[in-house]
Amino acid sequence: MHLSFRWISCLFLAGAVATVGAQDYPFTDNFTNPAQTSLRWSQIFPDSFTRYFANGAYLLINQHRNPAIAGLVYHSFTTRVPTFTASCVVKRPADSVIAGMWVCLTVPLSGGAVTGYSFELGRGGLFTAHKNKTTGASLIFLARYRPEGLTDTIMASKQGNAFSVFCNGVFLGSFSDSLSPMPSGDLGLFIQGNASAMFGDVAFSDRFTPGNFTACMTDSFRGSAIDRRWMLEPARYFDRRDGVLGITAPASSGAFGDVRMALDAFATRLVVSWRSGDSTPLYGSYLFGPADSQGRTPMAQFGICGMKAGRAFLSAADSAIQLKYSPFMKGKAFWQPGYDTVYFKDTVDVRKPASSDYYLMYVNGVIFDSLPLSRVHFPIIGAGMFCWGKQSIDVIYFHAGPTLAECPRSAAAAPVRTKKRK
Repeated sequence: MHLSFRWISCLFLAGAVATVGAQDYPFTDNFTNPAQTSLRWSQIFPDSFTRYFANGAYLLINQHRNPAIAGLVYHSFTTRVPTFTASCVVKRPADSVIAGMWVCLTVPLSGGAVTGYSFELGRGGLFTAHKNKTTGASLIFLARYRPEGLTDTIMASKQGNAFSVFCNGVFLGSFSDSLSPMPSGDLGLFIQGNASAMFGDVAFSDRFTPGNFTACMTDSFRGSAIDRRWMLEPARYFDRRDGVLGITAPASSGAFGDVRMALDAFATRLVVSWRSGDSTPLYGSYLFGPADSQGRTPMAQFGICGMKAGRAFLSAADSAIQLKYSPFMKGKAFWQPGYDTVYFKDTVDVRKPASSDYYLMYVNGVIFDSLPLSRVHFPIIGAGMFCWGKQSIDVIYFHAGPTLAECPRSAAAAPVRTKKRK
């Protein structure tokens, strides 16, 4: 992530750049008309930044020798609105390529650093937002997102000083810039370093799209696809079959699947079956907090293993975990020559009642361990499941919500129209 800090301070205009194609909102461009697009978008560093059109996509190639400098194209508005929703599709050739979108963008015609808010897709499934000034960049938002191959949709919505951030239709979170907010401005697309990216379906409207985390989720893994709210890392370790989510983790590594949620007083449930491999590594459920500036996510984990033992622990603080044995745990499969293998199911519940000072861990309905809230120094923003290698497990059921009751189905929030400025 260090390149992005250096890049912001290097994004200057070499001289005056004419503003072309000014247009009021709502604004859309699907790049099917190259002549129109050429009039709508201006660019910085024209000598080292090339633009092409192909099948309704806008290909931007940054050939600048300095990998810390970004190429930028931008659309100027004649009327700048304080409330808006902006979105675009970004297709990157590799996960290492950093690309994204600017809003509230100001490009000085006399030269100098551009300012505004940039939203970028980065390495390892990280989504970041920066507030940029002439003195450098400040990281104001960071979250993990679920990539859809290497083609992803970015959306940012602003009302007042507050932003809602989405990627691939999933709400990632929000932030507010109340100390020195940037004024409303133009819309930009960028590619960082000596790389390329394709952009499509750009849209900008005068609507605010509110974002709300899922408050309740129940998944029995039936149907033709994985619920898009799941963030699976690495995705290749997961194998969804109808009614089962299989997880196979290699040696010295782990697999994690989670959902960003609004959790206060809550209960989670994981029904899981050990299938094969080493019976000593842990698997189970976890709660997590916001990632730090390096993308590291704090976790409170509630794990069991095939040897009928487990523990509630903090992933960073508890380096040496003393496991506890449970006679109520079923653990690994039973195998005997001449007989069919018998696979068992274990249910791991985590409960946090409103009046409790502990996260309570239950195994098959019996309280097994606890974790004091005083040791968890981060807000809980989601829940998930994990599996350490070398082993395979089947997850049959997952639930997180205010209680253990299954969640009702609810419709997604619709955009809220705001009044136009007269």
